[in-house]
Amino acid sequence: MAVVLASGIAEPLSQLLSVMADGEYIARDCAARQARAASDERSSRFFRAQATHERFHALLFRQAARYLSSKKHAKTNHSLGLRRYARQLDAAVGAGRWNEVVIGQQLVLENLGELVLSKLDDEMSRRGVGMERMRSIVLRQERAHYHFGTQWLEARLLDGRLDAVEAKDVVERYVGFADRVLLDVAGLLEGVEADAELYRQEVRERLPDWATGAIA
Repeated sequence: MAVVLASGIAEPLSQLLSVMADGEYIARDCAARQARAASDERSSRFFRAQATHERFHALLFRQAARYLSSKKHAKTNHSLGLRRYARQLDAAVGAGRWNEVVIGQQLVLENLGELVLSKLDDEMSRRGVGMERMRSIVLRQERAHYHFGTQWLEARLLDGRLDAVEAKDVVERYVGFADRVLLDVAGLLEGVEADAELYRQEVRERLPDWATGAIA
């Protein structure tokens, strides 16, 4: 039976969680490939753990989406921007551009996902949706993914394996892809009393100083 929430929030929240599940599956597949390609055991171990986390998140979001709504969410209703994001990551992985992959995956995608989820967590708590422990676990894991990626990239900036100008260019490109995802779900965010433009600004504000460059 679907949960009844005030102000018609259940359906947009359900659809938003379904889109987020798609993002988690993208992150799972990418992390699994990062684990296989990692040149050191610490990174490989972290990426393997991340792939496991992302699968758990995706299944949890799918379950929550179905619980909140009796409707079936067709794939055609999901974010075209997210599909484009997935194609860019896939191309970078295929070409072995691992600095770009970490920027796109751990720095920008995880940043976006953790931002949206943290805002939804506040709203879900306020409305008594439940699953507090599960939501706390997911948020903690998303933050860990982002922080690992940030440290991974900063180590390469320091030892010269990542060029600072190139890094900023790649960050700007993936932030642009993230903007498209937010545009796609702007109506759903409005349905849960959130503002896609504010999210767009906060994605930029949460990036490390070295990554911001000329992003506007």
